[in-house]
Amino acid sequence: LPLKIDAEVALPNGGAAASRADVPAFSPRSVLVVDDNETVRSVIAGQLAARGHAAETADGAVRALEMLKSTRYDLVILDISMPVMDGFEALKIIRGLPDGVARTPVIALTAHALLEDRERCIAAGFDQFLTKPVRADELARAVAEVTAARSAGAARPEPEEQAEPP
Repeated sequence: LPLKIDAEVALPNGGAAASRADVPAFSPRSVLVVDDNETVRSVIAGQLAARGHAAETADGAVRALEMLKSTRYDLVILDISMPVMDGFEALKIIRGLPDGVARTPVIALTAHALLEDRERCIAAGFDQFLTKPVRADELARAVAEVTAARSAGAARPEPEEQAEPP
């Protein structure tokens, strides 16, 4: 089934498409997209590629952890609800990986859009939060925000320096 990937940016009010100039500027990034749904992975990877990013995908957290041990990514987009290992468990393992991998920004990806879901993800150590279906403009902003924060020196501290979530 062919997928149409919209590279235009929708305005927040649902109005006409905006130009790429409306999305914060950023450099191309290497991104790992982790979701058990192939369509979700394909759409997000396509949205990232349309913005000049290099996206690789993993069909679950176990595979993602293998990839993170051998390849350095600028960012991970991680579904929080997957079989075998959920995103919360995977994030704990990522934050314990050596060689700076623990500091890699991780965006939570979920179909749960309630405020308490967002707060739970941020408290668990995710750097940002996206809900499905992911809009191209929201994805672009989230990528720009977490990578800009890291570039500005606001990177997540090593795990032993972090406060425990409530």
